[in-house]
Amino acid sequence: GNVYSFGYNGEGQCGHYERGYILEPKMIKSMVSNLNIINIGCGGAHSFIQCENNGFYLFGDDSFNECSLTESDKNHVIIPTYINHTFEELSKGKKIKSIVLGSLNSIFTV
Repeated sequence: GNVYSFGYNGEGQCGHYERGYILEPKMIKSMVSNLNIINIGCGGAHSFIQCENNGFYLFGDDSFNECSLTESDKNHVIIPTYINHTFEELSKGKKIKSIVLGSLNSIFTV
């Protein structure tokens, strides 16, 4: 299905290229519509999307690597970014089961 978001997008947490306020629901065009979305979540300034195939996408503020999972010179991940491969590399092959987002952190169960 399609995913829509709106509200403050100053850090990219709504998944759209343009920053600032998005005042009405807008489809996140970077998400392929044939993915079966089963869960979404929002933290203080970042968000996640979970697909039926257990693919996880993170986006928004990345000041503390809460979206990219690795040290980066980027402070924002402005479009949903698939993170399963990066997580598996960092955790020596473990697979993500679920994610919970805090204000400045991401917590995974494996």
